[in-house]
Amino acid sequence: MIASLPDESIKGLSILEDLHLKNNPLVCDCQLRRLVETAQGRQPKLKVIEAVCSEPAHLKGSDIRNVTLGDLNCSTQPNGILYAGTSPSS
Repeated sequence: MIASLPDESIKGLSILEDLHLKNNPLVCDCQLRRLVETAQGRQPKLKVIEAVCSEPAHLKGSDIRNVTLGDLNCSTQPNGILYAGTSPSS
């Protein structure tokens, strides 16, 4: 099962036309930003199908095509990574 797709993974998908993600528990956080942008048409060659958030709770059940970048809370995760034991302002 797929929970997240880092930026590096999305870049490697450029030869695909469709990406079916049904029944994958996607964690819709900043690490999924590139996939959200792709699903919303910023890379029209790849169609993301049945990609639904399972986490965080406020996005559970949301299709990633309807998730805003603000919903992903990237402002508190520099470069998409928040290290254990640190705060966003560290």
